[in-house]
Amino acid sequence: MARCPVCKKPVSLKLVWKLADKDHMGFLRHKNGVVCAACQSRLRIVTWPGSIIINVTFIAILLLLVVNSAFVSGGVYKFVLAPALVVGLFSTGRISMMFATLRIRKGSDTVDFPVDRQKQSLGPDDRHDQDVDQD
Repeated sequence: MARCPVCKKPVSLKLVWKLADKDHMGFLRHKNGVVCAACQSRLRIVTWPGSIIINVTFIAILLLLVVNSAFVSGGVYKFVLAPALVVGLFSTGRISMMFATLRIRKGSDTVDFPVDRQKQSLGPDDRHDQDVDQD
């Protein structure tokens, strides 16, 4: 769970990840933000450091499997390697939420706030129900 850089309280990103526009790999398409529930700071979600860590780790594991399969006789690695590649590639965007960090939004940043956008589209009676679902 990410922490607010202003008040250091945890900020849940699950609803943002659910509502935000993502690409086919599960990565956020645009600059997205979230409002800290504790201090009301408008924060930008930064995912690229986590994405790099995930991808480098995934590539290292695949390389180890490939090198190991070159020296070990048997076809088991061929059956493990292909599914691992597919699962790894399509889950990196979803896993990157765990490594996301929050930054204080600068005035010049154009940041989309999907949770705020959804609250504005809901009626007054629905807003209370949505706020309860965030926790």
